[in-house]
Amino acid sequence: MAHKPTAQQSKIEPPEGWKLHSEHGFMRCGDGPADRLVRVADIVLWLMDTKDLPCSAAVDLVCTELQQDALKNGSGLFLLGATNMAKCLPSDYCFLQNQSFWDAQATPGDRGLPGALKWMVALWGDQAAPGVGNVFGVYVLDPLAVRFELAHALWGWGDVAQVVQLHAAFAEAVEPKTYSELVAFRLGNPESEWTTSQRTIAANEAARRKKQLGAKGVAVNMANEFRVSVSRFNGLIRNPVIPGKRETGRAKSA
Repeated sequence: MAHKPTAQQSKIEPPEGWKLHSEHGFMRCGDGPADRLVRVADIVLWLMDTKDLPCSAAVDLVCTELQQDALKNGSGLFLLGATNMAKCLPSDYCFLQNQSFWDAQATPGDRGLPGALKWMVALWGDQAAPGVGNVFGVYVLDPLAVRFELAHALWGWGDVAQVVQLHAAFAEAVEPKTYSELVAFRLGNPESEWTTSQRTIAANEAARRKKQLGAKGVAVNMANEFRVSVSRFNGLIRNPVIPGKRETGRAKSA
């Protein structure tokens, strides 16, 4: 059973330094506002810094809370992908699968959530920090991550954003007119519907950037600005109705 966010879980903002594209993978498991991820190793480091804990105590705290939460909600762990969305940690995922230097037969305790908890203690618990030292195989834990909302609920990581959701009756009065206004509006109201006007503003900005000398990765950069996937962004700007542009097709007779 995979851990699922509730409808209210969507307003956690990360501490300074979080990046969508990290050296360990793409920090999302979906397109929704509750699908941003933080690495478990970074949570351990954050606990060490904010709670004045040694690495072993921070690891124990992380493992205890993950285990207790899993009993009620299922595993909340994800595996980051280098270029794709993260996926739920499979229950049969083996943390010894590429460790030929360990002469051991993998057991159920080396797989899925139990394996993750076991090897966090074994590989991080005796170190000064996650990933520090010359312990063979320490990298197998690098891609483990959880949703922002779970990290906040279990350990207090991140901050609750003060976001004002706009009522539909006032949408027209605050409809963004420029690209910068559009970005601010979408980040503040991620669940509201994209209007034709908003899609057109985004499409025009994308077209402007693509005309610039040496333009590369326009869709990727703009998708990051809106905190959506590239495929979602391309779908939004595809064939928008641009004001003043004549639509193709046979006109109706008067």
